[in-house]
Amino acid sequence: MQDGEPITVQAVALYSLPAVPPPGRSDGEVATGIKGVVSHLLIPDLMPGMPGVLARWLESRTAVVAPAVPFEDAMVSLSWARKPPQTSGLQRDARRNGR
Repeated sequence: MQDGEPITVQAVALYSLPAVPPPGRSDGEVATGIKGVVSHLLIPDLMPGMPGVLARWLESRTAVVAPAVPFEDAMVSLSWARKPPQTSGLQRDARRNGR
């Protein structure tokens, strides 16, 4: 690890763009990228309470939140975030039954 690199990172894939970075983070702290219609965030060093803050921030958005991993495994977290969001079994059954 080099000076200034985060210790851990967490990837988030967003299927609707937020207007601002997650609470407690500035634009300069969060790496962003777009692949197709999906935006990706790479959030460095989660602060205490960040999972709850992130959950509330993403509440009305479709997103995939990957696990936090050591910085050197950032691509692992990103690959998890890039997996398409899953619908619940209840939603799949309702579509299959024409509801």
